[in-house]
Amino acid sequence: EIVELMVDEHSKLCNIRLQNLSSIVKCKVLVCAVLREGHTVAPDGNFVLKANDRIFVTASTNNLTTLLDNLGIIRRKVRRAILCGGGRVGYYLANRLLMGRSEQIEILTPTVLTKEDKADINNIITRSPDGEEKRDLIFFYRLAVLVETVLLKYRT
Repeated sequence: EIVELMVDEHSKLCNIRLQNLSSIVKCKVLVCAVLREGHTVAPDGNFVLKANDRIFVTASTNNLTTLLDNLGIIRRKVRRAILCGGGRVGYYLANRLLMGRSEQIEILTPTVLTKEDKADINNIITRSPDGEEKRDLIFFYRLAVLVETVLLKYRT
């Protein structure tokens, strides 16, 4: 994964040489690009981060979470969440939220469209010629899928 972060003058990263980054953030990450004063730089270990730099950091999901936590960007844990959409992103986000939780969680998945409805609409969209009607069909299909929600309710 990759994230973009802004280095401000009060950041732990300000005036830090990249070769010393892991000792500050306590995890393994790669700063793959830095945007400074409108110019993109591919930094090496001797590159020093300055205030107002926009850095692009890549790492595993767990290391990015550790990075954000150690920089004080993550301040509190999610207690309640509503996820809109029943696709892969919602599934993986729900699983990520559930990791390490001991609370009992109720997952509700109201279905707006059945699998058959989705297959029928997909066939109609596929067979439709390009144009305004096809765009409308795609829009309404996406809207119906978006209405499907996953509600995570933490019981206390």
